[in-house]
Amino acid sequence: MGGRWGGVLGWAGITVLAGGAVLTVVCLDGYTADGTPTPALAWVAGSAALLALITVVALLLGAADRDGDPERPPGRGRLVSRAASAVLGLGMAVAALPAWYLGSDAGSSARDLPTPIAELWIAVCSISLGLFLVLGASRALQVREWRRALLGAGGGALMVALIVTQTPALTRLATVEHTTAARVLEPAPVPADVTRVGWTWQPEHPVVGVGRGPLGPVVLYQDGLVGLDGATGAELWSYRHPLARNVETGFLPGDDGHARLVHRAHQGEDPTVVVLDTATGAVVADAVMPELPDAPKGGPDHLTPEGRFHLERGSGGDRVVAHATDSVRRLWEFPLEVDTAPGLVCLGPDRDAVVGHGDRLLVTRVCLDEDGHSDRGAHVVSSGGDVAESARVRVVVLDTVTGARLWSHEWRPRGAGPIGAATVREGRPGTDGEAVVVTGDGVLALETGEPVAGTGSGADAPAGTGVLAVDTAGAVVLTGSDEGEAVLVEETDAEGGVRRRTEVAAPGAADALGSPLLLADALVATGTGTLMAGEGPGGRSVLVAPLDGGTVTEEDLRWPRSDEESAPRSGDADHRLLAVPGAVVSFVLDADADGGRTAPVYGLLP
Repeated sequence: MGGRWGGVLGWAGITVLAGGAVLTVVCLDGYTADGTPTPALAWVAGSAALLALITVVALLLGAADRDGDPERPPGRGRLVSRAASAVLGLGMAVAALPAWYLGSDAGSSARDLPTPIAELWIAVCSISLGLFLVLGASRALQVREWRRALLGAGGGALMVALIVTQTPALTRLATVEHTTAARVLEPAPVPADVTRVGWTWQPEHPVVGVGRGPLGPVVLYQDGLVGLDGATGAELWSYRHPLARNVETGFLPGDDGHARLVHRAHQGEDPTVVVLDTATGAVVADAVMPELPDAPKGGPDHLTPEGRFHLERGSGGDRVVAHATDSVRRLWEFPLEVDTAPGLVCLGPDRDAVVGHGDRLLVTRVCLDEDGHSDRGAHVVSSGGDVAESARVRVVVLDTVTGARLWSHEWRPRGAGPIGAATVREGRPGTDGEAVVVTGDGVLALETGEPVAGTGSGADAPAGTGVLAVDTAGAVVLTGSDEGEAVLVEETDAEGGVRRRTEVAAPGAADALGSPLLLADALVATGTGTLMAGEGPGGRSVLVAPLDGGTVTEEDLRWPRSDEESAPRSGDADHRLLAVPGAVVSFVLDADADGGRTAPVYGLLP
């Protein structure tokens, strides 16, 4: 192309080629600094930068020729050489595609990180773009045609600036698979009982976890998350980093509305935290989480979309500290020694001194005088083996937003020995019960700290007793018989009165219902022990025992199952159940241990 546009395209191509070569060299340097580079990719990128520089030098030498005619189109030979360079540049862009150097599954052993590879690919693509712009340049570029040169160089500079500024977005587009829900659905209720397999969902990759979302299950892969409709099993949304190597997925404790994905864009850099809305899959937060100089190893004790929280120890006393998720800005701090009596030394238990649940933080402290103090902080015994007279255990509940103390509870330990941290039990799905705090001194409402009547602490429960659920509405306790052939399920209300008592008298019930999932009107378990009548060859076994206030015999038991799949035979496979809005989901963890095959997720419906 000759004339005005030939000059503009030529100078634009020179500028884009020069900028692309610089960008490629910079990205190549960052890529090699991130670990062991792939020689083929480094060779492709280096060759592209060299081709760009050669083309720029050739065009500038032509521009120095005063006899050149900028109005004439290039001759056949020059046009062929430019076309060959453009095709070669396109080939290099294809050869630099991230998919060639990163496996499609997260289990790949490749050491490269996807972000620097994607950035390098974008840089090579910019060189390819410059070569195609040069394809339309005039036979000779002249500096004296300064208007064309200025317009072309300015347009090329704008292209380079756009490429540089949009590289993060383009990198996400190349490395992230993200779909969101088309519309927000009304959540279905959690089933009170289940009788059949209502739907089947086949995961594309091994399932490493399943959590409860507001509309149904949220399935965790090693490299992402998928949200399902609990009523139908339809896929609502997904978010994956399929090429990433350093990804962690999980949930926010006590917050069904959000899930997290943590990854590192570059080796040695701070992690990036992506928080997703589990109803729609929309990104709520996507920011680098800078490392805190005084933070404990292993990450924060609790994480929310807005903040991260940990226990900070210092010479002035321990304190709970909150920092912003996306910066090192300190949001608030709460000193734990404010109410400590003189002469007492307070430490946390061996584990979980700070436990988070949604917008609440539970801090457990063990306080002793200096004579009864143990360096480990988890034992409250004196040298004689009795409980130290000064021993106290204190639980403080804080608001994660303001750092304000909502309530606290203190008691004297009942016996010598290790003191465990207070824990949170969530309210039973499908009931009005709210979360409670389980302590060594009883059960307390999480929001108010008020004792929950009739639940006790479990210290005086008979042998063989298991607390299936406890919340502000009451408790459900399972007790095995002396013969081990039957179990008694007793449901109490908030005042401790027995609301319903069901006996499961089927042979082997105590073994089969050892750790069941509790629904409003049924127990659901992965059938084991002698109750295997409902499990055919290779099938996944699920046992349902109705809770009707009477006696449940073997004839009353149900075995919902699907004939479409045989259960993994590997001993590493872990069959689990979870109650979610719309269904009870049956899933298998570590299903890839059985020849790389992924087990389906089943939805059990009423």
